[in-house]
Amino acid sequence: MSNVASGASRNWNTSARKTKFWKTQVGIVVMGKKPVEPLKKARLVLIRHSSVEPDYDGLVSGFKAVIDGLRKYGVLANDKMQNIGRPEYLWVSTTPKMGKITVKVESIEEIEGKS
Repeated sequence: MSNVASGASRNWNTSARKTKFWKTQVGIVVMGKKPVEPLKKARLVLIRHSSVEPDYDGLVSGFKAVIDGLRKYGVLANDKMQNIGRPEYLWVSTTPKMGKITVKVESIEEIEGKS
């Protein structure tokens, strides 16, 4: 199977740079905001704001580096299903050149404590 068929970038170097960029952005955003200990269980809501609606596979795969960054920088203990279940992936339409992402992380303990 070719890289294109599997959804991978034709140029691994470009893909690696994009992954590093998103992980670094996560590290910058969580600096001084991360929990004392990584969350063992969490709920994630991941929102892409863009002018073009992505297909579902693209929406989900586009957040992989972000989730990996949450793990790398100590927000999540792990990114397995037992830790984060199935994140909620959403798309919101916005005007061209105004794209962004929104990432919401809630501790499962906090959610259960509110009930």
